[in-house]
Amino acid sequence: MRVVAATAATFEGRPAVLQRLVDIINEAYMYGEGDIFREGFQRTSPADVEGFAKRQQLLVVVEDTATDDKTAQAATTTAAAEEEGQQQQQQQARPALRVELDSAEHPLDWPSIVTEASLIGCMKLVVHDAKQARHGQGRQAEAGDAAQTSEAARDSAGGEEAVPSAHEMVKRGEVGMFAVRRDLRSKGIGKRLFDAAEARAQELNCDVCELQLLYPRDRPHANKDRLRKWYTRRGYRVVASSDFCAMLPHIAALINGPVCFDIYHKPLPPPPPA
Repeated sequence: MRVVAATAATFEGRPAVLQRLVDIINEAYMYGEGDIFREGFQRTSPADVEGFAKRQQLLVVVEDTATDDKTAQAATTTAAAEEEGQQQQQQQARPALRVELDSAEHPLDWPSIVTEASLIGCMKLVVHDAKQARHGQGRQAEAGDAAQTSEAARDSAGGEEAVPSAHEMVKRGEVGMFAVRRDLRSKGIGKRLFDAAEARAQELNCDVCELQLLYPRDRPHANKDRLRKWYTRRGYRVVASSDFCAMLPHIAALINGPVCFDIYHKPLPPPPPA
């Protein structure tokens, strides 16, 4: 398995591959929060995903045939040895995934790496520089200000610049649009992808990793509760909350009931010396 940082060339001239990734994302979000939105809502579109790729804000997870074949062969050999009574007392830990970058020195052959068949999932990683408080205004962490951090709010924002919230006064690596192919869920891929994204954010000198969790305010939600616990175990903590419909009134008609929006931060250590 590999994690690659997509570029403008990743999906160039290959709309079917782009659509395949869009389908993986939309299916994952339909599974995770389809009951929160009304029928017809989709998490993303080809234009959105391609935009993230062009801005180099998209991490794509793909199968690595050579490595995966070796892993499968090793697993088969281990199973056979155990059947013969040779107990394996130690298991090799899976190596950490690192985000691979396309460069002149190490070009990536996109048509052979990212294909419809090899796609596993993705995650966006958007870096936000720390904002500065205006003179006399100080730090504000009001829920209304938290609205400015969502990609939809940023895309639709206009007029006077909002007063920065306390959680915006650090350099943030915002992760989101997290999706894994349906047949490969619950196999540890999400953990490895998060590890790779957080390591990349650390390399980019981010102070924190940021993620956002949408959940219904008036009822329990098993998938959201599970994610909340998982994020907490990974070291994420809530730093701001907001009413989602008040934050984005133009899509309130697509929501089933009142919905809250929490912003989580996880502190990152400084990158190791080069």
